[in-house]
Amino acid sequence: MSQKPSQRAQRLAGRRRVAISRSGFIGEDPDPRAQEIFLHTVARCVPEAMRALETVAPGDDARLRIWASAYGFTDHWALRTAEAHVTFWRDAPEFRGRWAFVSGATWVPVLPTLAPRDHLKESQAEFKVRLRAFEQQMRTPPGLRRAPTPEARHFEWLALHHVGRWTYDRIAERYQTRRSIPDRPEISDAMKAIAVLVGVTLRPGRGRKLATRRAIHRQQI
Repeated sequence: MSQKPSQRAQRLAGRRRVAISRSGFIGEDPDPRAQEIFLHTVARCVPEAMRALETVAPGDDARLRIWASAYGFTDHWALRTAEAHVTFWRDAPEFRGRWAFVSGATWVPVLPTLAPRDHLKESQAEFKVRLRAFEQQMRTPPGLRRAPTPEARHFEWLALHHVGRWTYDRIAERYQTRRSIPDRPEISDAMKAIAVLVGVTLRPGRGRKLATRRAIHRQQI
């Protein structure tokens, strides 16, 4: 019989590094792969957000925006993804409560090219100079940056704080070990970095307002 992983095992798993890109580069805009990881982390760490979204009917824009405001899905890509899933879950109920895709523009990199050598117009030495310049461009392609390898728990911290409204103290208590406990600057810096990577605008304040939560509750009744 399988047993539920211990909190220590879960904390160790959270320290594993997440590979955002196989090529080692990502674009300057929010990364679709990071957004996908964030969404699945939200589903796992803040299941009440998913249950609340399931109650939104397709076309009910007012109720969708109440949900988005309550759970921090106000950025364009996040709101559009949630809206698309409301309709998708109606048409494909077997996927209900699970993220299946990210709505947004697909980023396509524009890489430098190397024209072949014209033996009649270009000497071997001139071609080598052009080749070295091309190799340098490929090391740092325009519009690209080195892909970070954040810890899985950093996505969890963002999901718990931004969507679940956990406080820094609660996160620190949940992720402390015998040897260390994450402090506020560590948690804050990690969340800010992931928020930029994902394209999430962090909200001020630490507790979801009771008025907003009551509005959702009234909508569900």
